[in-house]
Parts: sequence; structure tokens; C-alpha cells
Amino acid sequence: MALHAHVDPSVQTRPDLGGSPPDLPQLRYYSSTFAVLALQDYYSGNTTWNNTVTNGLLDYNQAYGFYGKPPNTVNSDSVYWGLAFFYAYRTYRQQSLLEQAVAAYNATYMNGFITPSAAASGAGAGRNVSFSAPTNCTKYGTYAGGVFFYKDVQNDTAINAYTVAPFMTLSAYLFEETGNAVYQEAAQLSLDFALHYFWNGTVFQDTLFPLSCTEIPSWTSLDQWFVEGLSVWANVTKNDTLTSLLEMVVPNVTTFGLWTLNNGIIKEGYNTQDWDSIDKGIFIRALTEARMRNPGTALAKYIEAYITVQFNALQAHARAPDTDFYTTAWSSGPTNSTFIASGNIAALDVLNAAFSFVAPTLSSSSPGSSNSTTSHSNPEKLTSKPDGGVIAGSVVGGVVASAAIVAAFLLWRRRHNHAGNNVQAHQESSDPIRGDARTNTEPFVLQSAPTHSSKWQRFYAPQRETPSSWAAPSDTVPASSSTQEGGFYRDGAMSELAEHAELPTLVHRLYDLLQRRHETGERPPQYEG
Repeated sequence: MALHAHVDPSVQTRPDLGGSPPDLPQLRYYSSTFAVLALQDYYSGNTTWNNTVTNGLLDYNQAYGFYGKPPNTVNSDSVYWGLAFFYAYRTYRQQSLLEQAVAAYNATYMNGFITPSAAASGAGAGRNVSFSAPTNCTKYGTYAGGVFFYKDVQNDTAINAYTVAPFMTLSAYLFEETGNAVYQEAAQLSLDFALHYFWNGTVFQDTLFPLSCTEIPSWTSLDQWFVEGLSVWANVTKNDTLTSLLEMVVPNVTTFGLWTLNNGIIKEGYNTQDWDSIDKGIFIRALTEARMRNPGTALAKYIEAYITVQFNALQAHARAPDTDFYTTAWSSGPTNSTFIASGNIAALDVLNAAFSFVAPTLSSSSPGSSNSTTSHSNPEKLTSKPDGGVIAGSVVGGVVASAAIVAAFLLWRRRHNHAGNNVQAHQESSDPIRGDARTNTEPFVLQSAPTHSSKWQRFYAPQRETPSSWAAPSDTVPASSSTQEGGFYRDGAMSELAEHAELPTLVHRLYDLLQRRHETGERPPQYEG
């Protein structure tokens, strides 16, 4: 339990303002610290981190709220907290956690969500200027479903995928849990907006400027929240068309050359201060949700194989000379002999995902949900790209054997005692997309990757539209819905293993980070999108 010895989250600063951030440079790093602990319990059926996560989230929110100090407040901050609270609620079933997830949702809805009425009038949604679509930008109807990025810069009308996608995801989760039609409408509108304005047929793009109907010609990092939100919404609505879309999106985004090496390993976020360092873990988190909602399908097997590649790369890189900790690099990036919180938080998402492979297949609905659903079980094969849909080479295109994953975890736990052992998790040699046996296939065929710079660094110096001085009121906040209260913990095959195996040192370090924040009352990291 020594993360406190390595991290001081009280001195975070914004890179775009000239600071030098240490290990937790943005909000989604810190909210992910709570998320990965809650998700570990969710996958295993345990309650190990109940007090740490529950008390930590509630205390933090009481002290600091969902946003930072103006003018640097962005609506993605509140959504990230909303998702962290929902993950915790889904695991521990405490009503106060759901209430805070709803409060975060309401804050985002009021400060940035474009309702149909706001889209029709070009007014509201927290803006004090008009955002009506130009006449050449009406082929998709209106901007309903978009979410403005900035909260307090009310004359800024940029609509960013880092806000729209997680808001769509949170809306889908809340509708699944509560059955409230407000969340249903918001989830569908945001998904429609994303497909109309961000989806280019391969991946989701970054930012739309509604006054000029122009986009930033770059891509959202890894499309993580689009994958998660689409998987939840397709499952909740039992919509085969959306499931087919998910089956197309996943192979696309897992083989996209901008963030994938030729051997299938994610390459983003090598720099410890990179905006994208945490996104790799969140991407794996999203794929894990997609897999759990589509058990036994070709999609699930594809995701298992893809995550196993990341798992093996993470393990191998952590055993490299002069590396004593997980880093922000998962393959050929820099090694590090010192602890890096951002790299270790992202690593836990990968370890959690592998952990879930040996747990029993879950119902698609939230435990104890009043809106029960079943997992989609479409037997059709995945629709894949001719040149990028086959996992091969180091991927070997296989389904992970449960016993091999357990063995890999035991190896990882004993790393310092068995530093020389470089055994990797076994992968079967069947193709998860085609279903036939392939022992000599080609690796990912990827597009050449352009020189990559942080998407957030690009966004904070984008083109700016000239706002008008037209003032507009904001829309009404949706009412909170109450749902059943009480705990519900899933029984899992990994529960017994967890009871008899020492928790990884990494998790204890994260625990110490949260404990130190609670005991010392240190200031949080600066808020970012």
C-alpha cells in the first residue's frame, strides 16, 4: 500500500496552461482510480473496495463537486464523475451512489445537452449565443443530442466527442437501471448525433463546430465511450441493427492505424503527461462491457483475443530490464524504474478485463435492475473489413482459455519472485471472426499512421467560431428518478480465487492514493475534459 509514496495528486496542473503535471494530469485519471476498483469488485463479485470507493467518491464530491473552477470547467468532467458513480452503484447497490450519478447527469444536461426544442430554436443548452445550423448543414436534421464541451464559456459552441459519447453511455446505463424515458430519449438522440456528425464510416471524429458545420479533421482517442455506449444501448433496446453496427465498429477501431501497431498492440499515450495515456485503459474497459453483453458470440471471442494481446504486451513490457512498474507504454515505449500512477491505472483496466474472462457470463442488465434485459445472442458472424478484421500474428486470433488467464495472473502476482519467467497467456489458434482454424495467418493489415499528437492539445488550440451576442435561456433539467435500494453482489468463479490470493500490489497502491486524499484533505487534480 504505497501509492502515496509515489504520487502527490495535490499539485496537478493543466498542460495547456504551461504546468508540469505529475502522475494524475487530468480528471479522468482520478475518476478512473475509483472506477477500476469498483469494476474489479463488479467482475469478481466481491466487495473488497466498497468502503474505499463509496466513501471516497462521496467525500470527494462533497468537497469539490463535479466541476473545477471557472473558466476551465468542461461538461465532460461531470459525465466522467457520473460514470464513476454509476459503476460504483452497479457494484455496491447503494442508493446514494445512484443519486450522485443522476446529479452528475442532470448537471451535464442543464449545462450542455441540446434538446430537440433547443436544437429547433438554436437557443439554450447553457449557451448565451445562437447555435442554429447553417442552411448547408441540415441533411441530418438538427443538432439535437449534441453536448457542448465548455460549461462556463457560454459563447463557445464546440461540440466534442469526449462529452457526447460518455453522456450517451451514462444515459444508456441510467435508462437501463431506472426505465426513465428522459434517459431513453437522451441516449438515442446522442447516438444519432454521433452517427450523423462524428462517424466517418470507420471511426468517430473529434469535434463539430455547429455555426459553420465544420469538424476538426482528427479522431477521438480510441473511440472508447462510443464502443461502451453503443454496446449498452444495443443490448438494452435489443436492436439487431445497433448490434450489427457494434460488430462493425469494434473491428474498425481495434485495427485503426492511428492508435494500433502492426502487431495489434495499442500504441497511444507513451508520454506520462500525455492526455491520452489513460484512454487505452478506458478503451479496454469499453470492450469488456461489449464482450459481457454479447456472451458466446464471435464478437466476444474477437474482443477476448484483442484484450489478450494487450494483456501479454503489458506483462512483457513490465518485465523489461530497468522496469519495476507498469508504465504508460504497453510495447516498445519507454521503460521506467519509478512508479507512474497513470500507467498503472490504465494497466488495471487490462488486468480487470482478463479477470472477467474467468468469471461467469453475466446478465446484460445491472444487478438488481428494475429494468431487466437479457444479453444479445446474435449467432451471425462478425462483418469485418477485408484487410483488417482478422486477428493474427501475435494475436493468433484465439479465444483465451480460462486456466491460462488464471496462470498469467498468478505469474504477474509473483513477478518479483519469478522475474525471469516470461510465460504468456496461451491463445488458441482459431479465428474469432471467421470461426475456422488458422495457424499461419497474416497480422493486422493497418492503414499507415500519421504523426500523432495529443487530441486534447489540438483541441485546446482549435479554430474558433465568431459568436454572436444573442442570449438564450437554458433548458429544464430532467427530474431524478428513484430506484430500488439495497445491495446485490454477484457470485463469481473468481471470488474464491480472490479470497485465497494476495491482491496485486498495484491495487494496494491505488488504495493508498484514495486513502491519503481522504485523510489529508488534499486538493484534487485540476479538472480537464
